[in-house]
Amino acid sequence: MTDTIAAVATGLGQAGIGIVRISGPAAFSVARAIFSPATGGPLSKEEARRARLGWIIDGERRIDQVLALPFAAPASYTGEDVVEFSGHGGPLVLDEILRAALGAGARLAEPGEFSRRAFVNGKMDLAQAEAVMELIGARNEAARRSAALQLAGAAAGRVADLRARVLDLTAQIEAALDDPDNLEFEGGPERAGREAAQIRAELERLLEHGAYGRKIAEGIPAAIIGKPNAGKSSLLNALLGEDRAIVTAVAGTTRDVLTETLRVGDIHLNLMDTAGIRETEDEVEKIGVERARAAAQGASLLLFLADNALPWEAEDDALWEITRERPHILILNKTDIAGALTPEEVLSRTGEMPLPVSAKTGEGLDELRSRILDVVRDTRGAEGEEWFFTNLRQQQALRDAAESLKMAEETAAGGLTEELMTTDLMDAYESLGRILGESVSDDLAEEIFAKFCMGK
Repeated sequence: MTDTIAAVATGLGQAGIGIVRISGPAAFSVARAIFSPATGGPLSKEEARRARLGWIIDGERRIDQVLALPFAAPASYTGEDVVEFSGHGGPLVLDEILRAALGAGARLAEPGEFSRRAFVNGKMDLAQAEAVMELIGARNEAARRSAALQLAGAAAGRVADLRARVLDLTAQIEAALDDPDNLEFEGGPERAGREAAQIRAELERLLEHGAYGRKIAEGIPAAIIGKPNAGKSSLLNALLGEDRAIVTAVAGTTRDVLTETLRVGDIHLNLMDTAGIRETEDEVEKIGVERARAAAQGASLLLFLADNALPWEAEDDALWEITRERPHILILNKTDIAGALTPEEVLSRTGEMPLPVSAKTGEGLDELRSRILDVVRDTRGAEGEEWFFTNLRQQQALRDAAESLKMAEETAAGGLTEELMTTDLMDAYESLGRILGESVSDDLAEEIFAKFCMGK
């Protein structure tokens, strides 16, 4: 990189502090042109990582009092010479500091260009670079923890281990092929097929956990289902702590799917209030029922509401059939009134004891939140370190690698030549390398970094 770039590195809006970052071969000369230190001489590489107080100037005009923090290559975020000015966080002030830097010879950085330079200069792999944006955009603690692990290199370590195993297997086969008179691949194709199958099984587990990690990051889709007037909308309002859904005593009030975000512990749900599922001749309600069924099918967690005020009916049986084999919580609502349905009868019908809840009084809501966390943890399996590969690009690379390994297994099982097996193994090796950025095109890299925010 021969040019020097600059951008505001902090978010828009007013704040106590804002940062303008300059990176490139002329970073120090640009900084010296616009920074007047309060004491001592001009900024120099010899005082890297030492903060200096001074003023940003434009000719004779003082713009803002700042702290200058210089970094000498390669010990910086981008691997280049970098100077960061921490000034007061008003948009107008930061814009003036940036204008001064551009006037002194820097150009405006493109979105993600600082991180792109860090990638090019070997300061981070592509998975770590993507983790930067996932960390910035994390909507809950679980997603933040997963992104932080990936940024720390955990994903790279996992991929490096899998690639090393694939490469070692390939090398053993090729060595035996190159010198068949003196070397023999112990165990032959059968062993190679078994090892390829073992690696593929690990990739598929990573894919499974990565897909669930993506749901954790974006919000777990959960649906409240039940007969009309079972209290679904009331439960949604009670969990949210505000009136978001219309509640009336008239059955069938909810005609569409209403989705709200609910934070529970370190995760959040995209919680859907659905129309009561029943047979109906009302055309509008019928559409709502169909949408409710679709929402239930697409949900990762079902909250099935049985109605304490009514006996168990055929509609409950039909709803239980939708629910029983899926991650779910069985709830008996309206326990604040004398009911027609007891927990024991629900147990006899379903084989599960329901959680007693009153959306009206709040009884049982804390236990419901606790149960939600338990079900999510049981479903998501391994904790954070298995969730790294959550974005679609990484998941596709894992799928491609798994498919190549499957082809290697089939080659071994079919008694075909071992040369074909090594081709499949190296395809898997290359696919895993795409996760780290070792075998991605410049166009793809540009597309990835273009999604980053300005200044990162």
